[in-house]
Formats: sequence, structure tokens, C-alpha cells
Amino acid sequence: MTSKVSDQIAEFLAEKGIRHVFGIVGAGNAHIFDSIDRRGFTEIVCVHHEQAGVMAMMTYFRTSGQVSASILTTGAGSANGVTGVVSAWMDSVRGSSSPGTKTLASPTPTIRSGSGASRASTAWTWSAR
Repeated sequence: MTSKVSDQIAEFLAEKGIRHVFGIVGAGNAHIFDSIDRRGFTEIVCVHHEQAGVMAMMTYFRTSGQVSASILTTGAGSANGVTGVVSAWMDSVRGSSSPGTKTLASPTPTIRSGSGASRASTAWTWSAR
């Protein structure tokens, strides 16, 4: 049986006992959210901005002690999440990143126009120590 990478991500979240993910559904991560929803273990909490998703993830860990994740979309969505990641790092009680958070962002393919090329965003994954 063939499975999608998004199904494997949903399974990983369930295996690790991650009950909540925060994020915004976009073209670059729709399959991930669909797989999480179909798997039925992890609850999806939709937010209005990627930065808010990362900050909600960090606040969830700080208030409950439970690991959560934020899932960002491509392009500016990934960039918007950086502020939340830096904020989580700067606000850490231990002076370093919190062990209870994971952030995933999808890659964006290179966009070619005329003779030049630009990358709308690069994929990045941050996991705190």
C-alpha cells in the first residue's frame, strides 16, 4: 500500500502523542492538514496568522507541558512564522529553545519568469532543543 508523506507526518504526530497542531491551511500544506484530519488523532487549531500559530504552539506547551506543533504554508507563510520562532526562543524560561515545540514549513518550487529566477521561500524546520 502506498502512502503519502503527509500521511506519514500525521502518523508521526500520533506516534509522538501530539494532540494539537496550530496553523493555516494553504496550497503548500493542504495535504498535511487533510492527512491529520483523516487520521483523527491530532486536533487542528486554525489561526489567523502564521506568527500567531507559532506563538500559540509555544503558549500551549508552557501552559500544559504537552508537545504541540505549528504547520505553516509556503512563501510568506514561512517567513511570517520566523517572528514566532524567534519570540519563542527569546522568551524561553531556560534561556534556550523550549523542548516542546516543532514547526514545519513546506518548500516552494523556484518560480521562473523571463530570464531571471527567484525563490518564493525556502523550506525550514525548527525544532527546539
